[in-house]
Formats: sequence, C-alpha cells, structure tokens
Amino acid sequence: MPIILVPSSDMMLLTRMFNPKGGRHIITASVREKRDLLKIGWQSEGDYGLIKVIQEGPYVPLYRFYRSRADDHVFQPDNQTAPPGYDSEGIAGYVLTSLTSGAKAVYKYYNTKSSDRLYTSDAGELTGVRDWQFEGIAFYVQ
Repeated sequence: MPIILVPSSDMMLLTRMFNPKGGRHIITASVREKRDLLKIGWQSEGDYGLIKVIQEGPYVPLYRFYRSRADDHVFQPDNQTAPPGYDSEGIAGYVLTSLTSGAKAVYKYYNTKSSDRLYTSDAGELTGVRDWQFEGIAFYVQ
C-alpha cells in the first residue's frame, strides 16, 4: 500500500511539475502555484515529501532562484546568494541538509543541452540518459 503524504498546518507537499510544451521542470510546495500551472497545461509528476512552512529545529530555508534567459529554476538550501545570472524568488519552504530519521534525499540533475534542472527522489532516474548530469543530493525532505 502506498504511503499517503498528508500536509499539516506546519508542513506542505513538495511536488514536481512538468511543462510538456516547453520541456521544463519545477518543484513547488505552493498549492496556488500547482493549481495555476495545471490550468495552463503543466503536469504533476508526483509528490516527493513534506517540507516545513516555518523554520524550526534543523530545518533551513530553501531558496528559489530563476534565470529568465534560460527559463531555469535553481533551489539552494541555506544559501541565499543567487547563482550568476539568476534572480531570487524568495524562500520556497524549509528543508533538511542532512539525513535524519524518516527523511529522504532529493537529488538534482542538470541538462547540459536545454539548461533544465530536474529534482527527483530517485537518484538513478536519469542515469545514462543523454545530456543529463547528476549533481548529487540537493536537500532532504520528510
């Protein structure tokens, strides 16, 4: 039986979305953003786990950055310095930077041809797939 992730007042579901028209991926925990993306043709590719809506204990900010020229989003835990060419979109939620009981890793891949980034809970999802480079563990979720 699958595990059903249920958001609570201090946690929200992190979901990967895909735009089949543009071939782009994004992760979001915003219910409004998910709804708006679905309305314009994006598809949900599943929930990865729960992230905090408030900072407490070992949870750190997950900063979201956007580069309009490449239509690319980058997520960085506990680092608010934007990568060169990216603009800050603020804090997406709060995540873990080390493995704790019940946590699972979210991995990051980068497409060298399209400049797309893909975040996944499956480390081997794109292993050996042309143009995708594995960049390691991005952060951890519950």
